[in-house]
Amino acid sequence: MTSTILFLTLLALLVLLIVAYRGDFAEPSILFVVGFTLAVFNGLTNYRTWDFDLSMQTCFVVGFGTFAFALTAYGVKVFFRSCVGHRTVHREYGEPQDIVLPMWVYVGGLLFTGLALLIVSRQIISLTLPYGGDGSLDKAIGLYDKLNKFSTKGVALSGIPSLLHLATNAMAYAPCAAWWSVRCATIILRSSMCWRPFR
Repeated sequence: MTSTILFLTLLALLVLLIVAYRGDFAEPSILFVVGFTLAVFNGLTNYRTWDFDLSMQTCFVVGFGTFAFALTAYGVKVFFRSCVGHRTVHREYGEPQDIVLPMWVYVGGLLFTGLALLIVSRQIISLTLPYGGDGSLDKAIGLYDKLNKFSTKGVALSGIPSLLHLATNAMAYAPCAAWWSVRCATIILRSSMCWRPFR
């Protein structure tokens, strides 16, 4: 019941943020809330398999945390626009250049990620079989999570599957970090090209 209330609260907050940012889905607070909303939705769709039930404290932490993050991000954006935005109104910028990568980079990344997920999934299934797993990935994910969090059993990925798990996590964060780095560098370069010292 608390998980359903949390999901509906996050969904309402997401709709409110989309309206507040006028449909700009790349805002950090929207992406932050989307992640938690999808996670709770995924848990609700697999609640029997994973024995998914969030406590009241967890729901409060997630709900209050996402609300606080969204409110802070919106406040920073309003402050930035009111204090700094009027200084950059009359600047002219050049045409932005797209970063183009060869097709083999995308294909290689997808193949590596798919292969890594296959190997890690098979390892998780084989690790959970002695503890009541039935060979399905849904059951294995929930059981592996429960064994890692609530038991003293030494169930953990090791060797190549462990390294592949770390690599796929890094690949998930790398595009976000690269986008933010390029975006910040572009803003800094544009600002420095327009800055002229007082005489």
